[in-house]
Amino acid sequence: MQFVGKRVLILVSCIAAPAWSAEQSVANEDIEVIEVLGRDSEKNFATYTYSATKTAADVLDLPQSISAVTKELIKQQGLMRLNDVTPFVSGASEFSVYNDITIRGFRSQDDRRLNGMRTYNDFWSQTTIAHVERVEVVKGPASAIFGDASPGGVINTVTKKPLATSRHELSARVGSYQEKYVALDTTGAINASESALYRLNVGYEDSDSFRNQAFNKGLLVSPSVTFIPSDTLKLNLELVYSDSEGILERGQPNIRGSQRLGTIPIEVSATQPGDKLDTESLISSLAVDYRFSDAWWLAVQYMHQNSDQDLVEHGIGNYADNSDSIVNLRYIERASEAQSDSFSSYLNGNFYLGDIEHNVVIGYDYIDRFRESSQRVANDAMQFDILNPEYKRRDTDSYNATQRPVFGGNLQSEGIYIQDRMVFGQWSVLASLREESFDLDNTGGVLER
Repeated sequence: MQFVGKRVLILVSCIAAPAWSAEQSVANEDIEVIEVLGRDSEKNFATYTYSATKTAADVLDLPQSISAVTKELIKQQGLMRLNDVTPFVSGASEFSVYNDITIRGFRSQDDRRLNGMRTYNDFWSQTTIAHVERVEVVKGPASAIFGDASPGGVINTVTKKPLATSRHELSARVGSYQEKYVALDTTGAINASESALYRLNVGYEDSDSFRNQAFNKGLLVSPSVTFIPSDTLKLNLELVYSDSEGILERGQPNIRGSQRLGTIPIEVSATQPGDKLDTESLISSLAVDYRFSDAWWLAVQYMHQNSDQDLVEHGIGNYADNSDSIVNLRYIERASEAQSDSFSSYLNGNFYLGDIEHNVVIGYDYIDRFRESSQRVANDAMQFDILNPEYKRRDTDSYNATQRPVFGGNLQSEGIYIQDRMVFGQWSVLASLREESFDLDNTGGVLER
């Protein structure tokens, strides 16, 4: 099935800053001077954003609802995945244990950005966020100005970039259920002139779970290099490699018709030895920033992503006849692959017309994304008693599994947009216009969930 279309989006919003005025009741020489010595408190939430306007802007000066969670909060709270960030973002929540987040009541399964670039988002698994500088959530339909998005908004993950200052940090933690996590963050200058900078982020996880047969193992490696050949030109090359191993957590089974959650021990699951959910992904990106003058600069970025996933799963199918505790397990064996190519380019200018300050962004973006899954399914693979669970490696070749039609599709989308953020007096107005053309081609049957 193929969909071809074009859409135009026009957005205008404004904000007014409060004005305060008071008459001085005393002369300056009569004011007592009080000196306070101390230090600034650490900020856990960013006060500026790039996601909404493609340029640095104070969150309070924008007529949009934006939440930004910084690396300081991620570190202090021990957040390991994107879903862990949602309790610190108003209007956002974790819809499921998968890579599945709700923003303002709308599920956000594919509305993700990486450094402002549209990317392929794997629904089933999540990588660690050891390489993340901050997570920005742009809420509401205004987020669509930089690409297709749900009405709830989009999530933009900003990665850590190389610094000229030499910094090195190694952190580790251990916890219940054999949880082990180690993260490395090192950055600095490669040469004495500081025209070449590097950064390396590594995260490794190895942990079990309170649930039988459940585990998580993951490795993330993200090196990046920045070249600054002149005051007007900057180039950044970044790689993000992730390899995760685990199982597809389906939750706790229960007795047929039972209204009590405590009937079955919480550790019981239908997962069998040999089940797995292995995901491997490589993202490479090149960003170029060129400054024509203090008022005008150009940003160009290209990103390529490859992702492969293998799933082997035993899950609850239906209850066996004449029993409320014996279930027929369904077996799924699935191989998936996805790749995407994204391109973004925009010109940013800052100037005055009379007393009105204009910050103009004119841009173009493009994405070509492909995904495909092949799967074998056996609806009645074996029987499993949730009151007397038995976990042993099964002969999956003996299952009466059938090959399902290939599921997948291809998306090609390109858009042009112009945005003008005007500031005059106490008022800030953000006006945007975008035209987008897309070609969506879906193939195959139904993906088993």
